[in-house]
Amino acid sequence: MIRTTLCLAAALALGACTEEDERPGRGSGQASPAQDAAPASDADTGPEPAEDAAARVDSAPPPAGGVSYLRIVDTSEGLGFGAGPGADIDAIRWTCGAEMPVWASAAFGAVIDNRVAPGSASPIGNLYGEAQRGCELVTDCAANLGLRGEIYVPTDRADLTGCSVEIFEADDPGSDGFEVFWCSAPNPPACGEVIGRGTDGAIATFTVPPRR
Repeated sequence: MIRTTLCLAAALALGACTEEDERPGRGSGQASPAQDAAPASDADTGPEPAEDAAARVDSAPPPAGGVSYLRIVDTSEGLGFGAGPGADIDAIRWTCGAEMPVWASAAFGAVIDNRVAPGSASPIGNLYGEAQRGCELVTDCAANLGLRGEIYVPTDRADLTGCSVEIFEADDPGSDGFEVFWCSAPNPPACGEVIGRGTDGAIATFTVPPRR
């Protein structure tokens, strides 16, 4: 009787072990659903975020005609009045071939302003647009350079060769003067030789020669 009871108990225990071993993921060799799912790969991160893609898009392209600069350097020998010593640039205009004349404008980029005090206190925007000849106060219509001051004025084209350039200097009781250079970039090494000169109250007119 005792032997029969022990055998029955052993058989029941063996059946329990067999049932436990045959459950998925245990000793049967079958993988569980969690084990079937492969971990996400670092390389598989889905579509690139829109903001990251946009960050690599170039900003607005440069003007179709390119850009070059007219460098105007003060060479005045005496003291001026109104805005201060130095040449007073009223307006700048260039004409290329049969095209319409173009006036210097903020639309072509910012003027590189290396003027000298006290002339640098007059608004640089005074040189934009058409000339205002005969204004009562020079400070109302011209940008004063100050003694030995200079500016780089952007144009609407990369090549000014053969173009006619006019620079209007506002008249005041001084002995103003200036020199003009044509530059591919707003720094002295990018400028060629002097292409024109102007004096107080005059309209300096010259043709841009090929850059040497």
